[in-house]
Amino acid sequence: MNNHNIILLDKVFPIVEEAGNILLKYYRKDFSVDYKRDKFDPVTIADRESDDFLRSEFKKLFPKDDILSEENGAIPPSYSGRVWMIDPLDGTKEFVGNSDSFSIIIGLCINGVPEFGLVYAPTDKRLWFAEKGKGAYYFHNEITKRLSVSKIGVLSDAILVTRNNFNNSRDLDVVSDNLLVKSKIPEGSSGIKLARLAMGEFDIHVNTNYASSKWDVCGPQILLEEAGGKLRTLDDLPIDYTASSSVLTRSYFATNSILHDVAAKEIAKLLPQVKSFPK
Repeated sequence: MNNHNIILLDKVFPIVEEAGNILLKYYRKDFSVDYKRDKFDPVTIADRESDDFLRSEFKKLFPKDDILSEENGAIPPSYSGRVWMIDPLDGTKEFVGNSDSFSIIIGLCINGVPEFGLVYAPTDKRLWFAEKGKGAYYFHNEITKRLSVSKIGVLSDAILVTRNNFNNSRDLDVVSDNLLVKSKIPEGSSGIKLARLAMGEFDIHVNTNYASSKWDVCGPQILLEEAGGKLRTLDDLPIDYTASSSVLTRSYFATNSILHDVAAKEIAKLLPQVKSFPK
């Protein structure tokens, strides 16, 4: 894994790998499932134990940095400095359902700008990582590969990566359902969706979850950007990582950059049909 120039990874990955082992300790085992908001928002002992471990270890490694993580109520006093944004188990529904499509997401935001990102899938030890200005990479089976997005430039030729359907409808489904693309392929973890888009396996993604948060997007965004892609809100604005809320109320879409303008125009046509979209 050392044939890259991202020194920060060497400090962070051993911690993330151990958090992955914590998740695997519970994966496909019997455990209770709680729900944070409704039956579509589960949380488990694996989420919480991974979160506790990651927060503790990152605090030791970076004592002056702030930390925002999904399963902890501690909120940074501001987002103007160095803030680690951590999702200790992205894809909990998939984890509970014994699907491999879950990950750990790590992002570092400095003064509101994503600077470092990592997505790690523990079951098969796939790792995606990037640092601003240094490229994006994929590591698996002892091979490191530099990432580059696809070259698809026509929406009707594009593959859209979409969510797994757990029989729960969302207002924003009208956007992804009505984009005229070549095909739509489901994937679980938000981090893996965007990481695979950065690899060129997919061409576009429309997030339909109003509950998505900074920890879902910060790390994958820098991965995608360093591979040549682009991520913006559904109304084509930059993600505001300095906002006081950890939740991204406007949701987002991501592309290989070439498709960005045409996708933004098509999404703009569909948004008036979404009653709940913020004006």
